[in-house]
Amino acid sequence: MSEELANKILRSLCANTQEEEDAALENHASVNYDLLHLSGTQKKLSARIRRYYNAYQGPPSTSALREEAARQAETEESLLAEELAVYETSWGANFAALIDQFLEEYNVAQLKEALQQTAQIATDGITEKGNTVRGVREASSFLMSKLVTLQKATDPSQRSMTNDSAVEFLHQEYVTRKLQPTLAYGLGTGFSLIDEATKGGQIGELWTVAGFISHGKSTFCLNWARYLAVEGGFNGLIFSLEMSKEQVWRVLATGHSAHPKFERDPLDYEKIKSGTLSPEDEIFYLNEVLPDLRSGEYGHLEVMTPTGKTTIEEVRAKAEVINRQYPLDFIIIDYIGLLRAPASNPKAAKNERINENLVLAKQMALEFDRGEGVLMITPHQINRSGFKEAQKNGGVYEIEALADANEAERSSDVVITVYQDKAFRQKSEAVITMLKNRDGRLVEPFNVFCPSSNRLMADLAAPTEQRRLDDILEA
Repeated sequence: MSEELANKILRSLCANTQEEEDAALENHASVNYDLLHLSGTQKKLSARIRRYYNAYQGPPSTSALREEAARQAETEESLLAEELAVYETSWGANFAALIDQFLEEYNVAQLKEALQQTAQIATDGITEKGNTVRGVREASSFLMSKLVTLQKATDPSQRSMTNDSAVEFLHQEYVTRKLQPTLAYGLGTGFSLIDEATKGGQIGELWTVAGFISHGKSTFCLNWARYLAVEGGFNGLIFSLEMSKEQVWRVLATGHSAHPKFERDPLDYEKIKSGTLSPEDEIFYLNEVLPDLRSGEYGHLEVMTPTGKTTIEEVRAKAEVINRQYPLDFIIIDYIGLLRAPASNPKAAKNERINENLVLAKQMALEFDRGEGVLMITPHQINRSGFKEAQKNGGVYEIEALADANEAERSSDVVITVYQDKAFRQKSEAVITMLKNRDGRLVEPFNVFCPSSNRLMADLAAPTEQRRLDDILEA
């Protein structure tokens, strides 16, 4: 990486004349020092420059840096500060271009190093903390993690939004949505109360669907995924860490048998699983339901069940690959509590691991596809004390039920809970509670239709999904 580029950047943060002060102040306000990745003497001098700004609210001159370093017997820093004086200052667009060039060289070097390490892991292996990591699978996992980090570092969406660009964006957004009101609606859930309060899931949001063990968290998410693909034509990816991809697709197919277009009762999940459908139902399943799922009429749905422990960095890397062929509108991680600790903190305890992954899931919602964003959805397991309180309260959870993983409340844009004990199961119902809606109002807890026989979940008034997406958009 070019030392000369680093020197030009450091020089442009200093002011040797009165005329340079405003330019240096502008440069200091726009630069992210943490992204400069300097090393050695340049890093030390950069820290000295930052301290100067903090102490004096203005830029240092190169002579001031040289004299201060000399007083502290920092000979190399003093010499470097003296060397900086020969460079011209850059500001505005020229300084931004200088930073971009510097970061590009750094990222190219990082990519080359990652590729070299990947090749070494695949062939000879490397030793980390006494353990040897070797083979194509380990190499692929390592490379995906590095690529996600690099993609984030080169993502233009990471840049700040100024008042000028913000006003331009907000003006255009309002005018566009006024002319086309349906654009204000996101990815509807199919539940009228939720969709009226939230306007559907929005790109860049994280939705957490919380509940106790076997209470319908995954059922809610899979019904939502099917609804979006079938009724809205949206593309989605489901990372299933608890069920096999075959099981997930069996649930999706069973739910699809309830589509109003078929004008008949839905099929029984257990009978599909065991191959014991009646002759009439078998013909319907094999000759109508399954062919309709691959008719090309609906959005693209893809289900992945990674082998072994998976990090959220690996989830994102795989999703980015699929996104190139099928631009994704939503991603479901079922469920986030089963993800391995992120690469940045591999030894994190359980609650810390879940919290960090929730933070990264929210970041992924905002940063996915070079800042275009995606709707992230994940089930989350409620703690036992929260479950016991909900038992006493007719299935209605309180926000304290998320206390074991507080990022479920903090990072999520919407938090919904699902409750279905034995009594509700016998009635084919479940209780939905909205604990958080960052950008709108909450709704009162309500019951939904949720028969265990066919893994459905829908409004009580429309158990066969007669509320279509068009109805919601016109509401």
